[in-house]
Amino acid sequence: MRPMRSFGGRGGGGLPGLETTASKLAAALVAGSILYHLTKGGQGGLLLLLPDFVFSRLFLWQPLTYGFIEASPFGIIFGAIITWSIGGYLESIWGGKRLLLVAVGVTVLAGVLTSLLAMVVPGATVQAYTGGNVMTTVLWVAYGLSIGRGETNFWGIPLSGNALAGVGAGFVVLMAIIGPWQARCRTCSRWAWCSPTCAAPTRAG
Repeated sequence: MRPMRSFGGRGGGGLPGLETTASKLAAALVAGSILYHLTKGGQGGLLLLLPDFVFSRLFLWQPLTYGFIEASPFGIIFGAIITWSIGGYLESIWGGKRLLLVAVGVTVLAGVLTSLLAMVVPGATVQAYTGGNVMTTVLWVAYGLSIGRGETNFWGIPLSGNALAGVGAGFVVLMAIIGPWQARCRTCSRWAWCSPTCAAPTRAG
């Protein structure tokens, strides 16, 4: 069994430092989320992933920036903890460069593919996306796969690493099924992103 890194860090108390790549990714998630929420009434919405605009209006930074934004306080706090904890374990066996490549690279790839889908199937992706959960899920699945057939636990339930990775992948599929495909703009209430400078859209319903 390969235990997950303790949330207590190095055991010395206090907050973890920023020496590791995992810690820097966690800090970037918190900073990006706070910046978005402070500016979402103006230009902050441009940090999100707007699939219809990435290629049509050359918002090419969005597949990167959306990965460091969470929508809720719960998502920000636990996203940062998961990134630091699981990311720290992966960094200990992979090294910082590989962790950065996987965590950021796969998140960016997901954003690019979503934007390409918007070009191929118009109207299929009309909401703005945050991507902090994408990065944390990538780390979750990678953590499980790194354990493989070895045993770990999920909330006290013993699982193989491969099964844990499957749970993470299943979470993504579930969110895609139950999540709304459209969003309503707070400014004009249209079903879609009415303009790149509008306030962030709310979920349908």
